[in-house]
Amino acid sequence: MNQAPSLGDLTLKQKIGQMMMVRYPDQDILREMLAQGQAGSFYFGMRGQAAEQVVETLNSLQRQSLIPAIVAFGSACCTCGTGLLRGHLMRVGATRDPELAYRLAYLESVEQRAYGFHIPGLPCLDVNTNPANPIINTRAISDDAELVTELGLPLLRAQKDARALSCVMHFPGHGDTAEDSHIRIPTVNRTVAELWEVDLLPYREAIPQGLITGICTNHNHYPAYEAGPPAPATISHKIITDLLRGTLGYQGLIYSDSLTMKPMKDNYGIEEAAILAVLAGHDIILQDYNSDPRITHSALVAAVKSGRIPLEQVDTSVARILQAKAWLGLFEGALVDPEQLATRVATPEMKAFAQELARRAVTVLEDDPLKIQVNEPLPEDLHPYEKKFLEAVKKDHTLGQGQLRTAMTELVKAVNSKMKGFSRRETVTYYQDIVRRAWQQVEGAETPEVRSQRFDEGLEWTMLDDDFDDRTRRVFHTGPVFVPLWWGHYRPWARTTAAAGPRPAKAPSTSTGSRPSLPTLPGAAFAASVVRGIEGTASNIVGNVADFTGGVTRVTNPPPKPSTSSGRSYRGGGGGGCACACACACAGCACACAGGGR
Repeated sequence: MNQAPSLGDLTLKQKIGQMMMVRYPDQDILREMLAQGQAGSFYFGMRGQAAEQVVETLNSLQRQSLIPAIVAFGSACCTCGTGLLRGHLMRVGATRDPELAYRLAYLESVEQRAYGFHIPGLPCLDVNTNPANPIINTRAISDDAELVTELGLPLLRAQKDARALSCVMHFPGHGDTAEDSHIRIPTVNRTVAELWEVDLLPYREAIPQGLITGICTNHNHYPAYEAGPPAPATISHKIITDLLRGTLGYQGLIYSDSLTMKPMKDNYGIEEAAILAVLAGHDIILQDYNSDPRITHSALVAAVKSGRIPLEQVDTSVARILQAKAWLGLFEGALVDPEQLATRVATPEMKAFAQELARRAVTVLEDDPLKIQVNEPLPEDLHPYEKKFLEAVKKDHTLGQGQLRTAMTELVKAVNSKMKGFSRRETVTYYQDIVRRAWQQVEGAETPEVRSQRFDEGLEWTMLDDDFDDRTRRVFHTGPVFVPLWWGHYRPWARTTAAAGPRPAKAPSTSTGSRPSLPTLPGAAFAASVVRGIEGTASNIVGNVADFTGGVTRVTNPPPKPSTSSGRSYRGGGGGGCACACACACAGCACACAGGGR
């Protein structure tokens, strides 16, 4: 079809069909409804299929459609793309970067349109103020309405620029709920003023700018708008029409949430749920995917014929839907070209962006590696030395050095009892071999990023090398070091002198909720910083390291009293036993201390 049909060209059954998003998995029924013009939009699962297969399937369905169909939610239906939305929008909130938000929505929309989808399935503009929210949670950008708005607007703008329909979720706000609306009707006990200032802020900013092309509602109960027994917003004319259309002046498409969800299907049944959703003011309903869509279709047609649903309302909704299809270019050509997949799906640019987003979204919630919290109740099968370590943790979550020394002594004694008869030389050789293999993995890495990752993974072994400092400099003498996340925990530049060397270009902020920028450093500077940081962190934990370890070894491996009958002097560590145990246990303690809480 190269020309949009007029309302007069459509039968009542076709008009009702345009208002249904068919989600039934039987493709034969879907193809029949599309061929009759009685399914205006659809989606179904195609996970695991290659992009070429998805394009072939969707093109086949569009060829059979009397009226081109809107295809929805590629990120939920398919796994053939870059997967930018799989990590949810809280990642974007963590970056606090409007430009990055724009790029995410634009690239995701371009990619989904390339394999035949028109509604990417974003953004969630719920303000997640309830940390116990079981269904929104990380799907939300933030619990801050202003941040949700700041980043939500570029998400919307990007979708429009990429010619994709938005699906703003979940009007009038699903962030202050503690129950899953798939299972029961949550109640949002906010006042009208609170809803207006918090949940509706993103809508109030975006609607006047014409940025929203589609809004998805929810099944929550809002006593501030609908008094009486709990009833979903989905069936509330006051919320869907009076508030959204009237007060907020929204003129785009309104989709219902899934009518398979229990608050709708269990309380109202398949047919009545669909009728009530339309009466409330929805343009498109997400049909119950567990039932034949023709049941819903017949119920809506009958409701119009009986006068229960006004035909004028149907015509207004269908006109919006046809206008949206024209804006998408569906009447000019609904098929997509599989030849352009290589340049628009999972491209190197998109993969690089996905990596950038993942890095920049990492958030430092607590950057004090010395702050330790003991969970209660304690496990019953703890070793005695483990209990001593826990006893060393003070009520203010710091470590008591005297108690820690006692715990360390108990650990050495425990290791000693298990190592009697072992050769000290063989034990040292064994661990030296582990250190050697750890270095081999670092030095054998093919790229700077992999080399940095291997260094991070093997640090607890490589730092036992006597040549650790110089060898680290040799390994990273060229190219940048991609600084691992823990590197910022001990913040070496905050404790070093002016001779400490260069700081990273952008150090991780220490404020709660801030994000590290994952800087890079020249290899030599990084090696020096790691060594200084290890020493600084260990000193902060145990004080003077030499004094601490000396206090342990004086108890676990004391020198014998001088003998007047022998001319031989004492040499510690002869042949294993406690000397070997102390070496192993102290090395482990040094790793734990120097790792900065890793």
